[in-house]
Amino acid sequence: MFRTISLAFLTLIAALTLSFSPALAARLFPETGFSISNPKFLDFFDHRGGVRVFGYPISREFQFQGSSVQFFQRAVLQLQPDGGVGLLNILDEGLLPYTHINGSSFPAPDPSVFQTAPSPSDPNYASKAIDFVKAYAPDSWQGLNTNFYSTFINTVSLHDAFPDGNAIPALLPLINLEIWGLPTSKPAFDPNNHNFVYLRFQRGIMHFDKSTGITQGILIGDYLKSVITGQNIPPDLEQQASSSKLYRQYNNSVVSGLARPADLPATSIFAAFEKDGVVVPTPTPMATPMAPPAAPIPAAAAPTPVPTPTAIAITGSPWFVEQTRSALDKLSTKANDHYVNVRKYVFRIEETNEPSSSIDIPSRTLRVREADAFPKEWAFNRDNQIEWYAGLIVHNAVHIEQAVLGQPYTGYEAEREALTRQKNALGLVETTSPPFQLRDFVDDVLKGKEATLGEWEAPRGPEPTLSPTPTE
Repeated sequence: MFRTISLAFLTLIAALTLSFSPALAARLFPETGFSISNPKFLDFFDHRGGVRVFGYPISREFQFQGSSVQFFQRAVLQLQPDGGVGLLNILDEGLLPYTHINGSSFPAPDPSVFQTAPSPSDPNYASKAIDFVKAYAPDSWQGLNTNFYSTFINTVSLHDAFPDGNAIPALLPLINLEIWGLPTSKPAFDPNNHNFVYLRFQRGIMHFDKSTGITQGILIGDYLKSVITGQNIPPDLEQQASSSKLYRQYNNSVVSGLARPADLPATSIFAAFEKDGVVVPTPTPMATPMAPPAAPIPAAAAPTPVPTPTAIAITGSPWFVEQTRSALDKLSTKANDHYVNVRKYVFRIEETNEPSSSIDIPSRTLRVREADAFPKEWAFNRDNQIEWYAGLIVHNAVHIEQAVLGQPYTGYEAEREALTRQKNALGLVETTSPPFQLRDFVDDVLKGKEATLGEWEAPRGPEPTLSPTPTE
């Protein structure tokens, strides 16, 4: 329907205004009982007006149609492929395209509006987009001071976007365009209440109340959540959404949390809408009942489980193979429970020259760069290098396990589980001179005292050891 603002354009704005602070600790909002735990989401939230703009968080972070997202009362934050943060167009088809919600009647998307919108490929898109908003979001309409454009342009303040004082005022209109998107309708009275005037945007609905003179956004994130969970869903919205693929999908009795998984690929909403501190037991996948066969089935036709290889295949330089075997030996002799899990879920470890290490889940393969597995900060001590590598193997085996079991394998909860098991394994395999540096580093990451640690990142620089051993 609407030409979407280009990813490169929004990425440029984000790069100029956001100063990501990966060490930000999770922040709990008692008003709703949910935390913002992803440091990128929290940084975006803080630099875009916080509660005033988005409302409070109303979900945990979870996987939704291939992306990590978190729901807020007025918006849904989304982690984009380039690692930046953006907003879902909540009002698009397939999400919340409805016009009658909780007794209010909102304007539908108007082709005469969105068909005249500027193209993101236009070199002058930025200025044309703001002119377009001015034209279709008037401050005065039908004799009323609706303040639509004023509300738009003042959504995010200079202090919100540039708290360090290095403000770039010319970017502010584009930052607010990032929040709202473009208008997709003209102003319209609520047919049942002429004190209310609504204006539809790509990512929100503005509501002017004549009785108070206030213009603000509708809590559309709350309504999208109600469609998915079936909780507190207004009857008029339920009637319209009953054929949606999102409708009443939330079901924690299944591993993915989805009542109809086929309708929402690349999605896992298990426990997504449970408040902090609420522990939902992971359900055991139900076995498919076996119907009596009409005739004997030949043994060859019976499905066979994927066997665990007799040994993990290791490929790469002789040095890489030797170090990998040493790391696995440490797990086998000092942390056998972790080793058993690695053996169960990792079939192959191979050296790679790619820009970064990675996991190939379908083939259960760890592709490892030497620089990632053996950080230069620990090059003087071979034992510590191998111990760190052993912890990385445990960490990434957990992500394969999560994927194989149908659980979320990305996002805050999945990463926290992997880090916790990595810490526990390091506590078993690590040497004690000085004691437990690697284990304590991962523990600091879990407690928010240390920067967020990716799957293959190196630990902080080591403390001096009493008897360093040269690398062989």
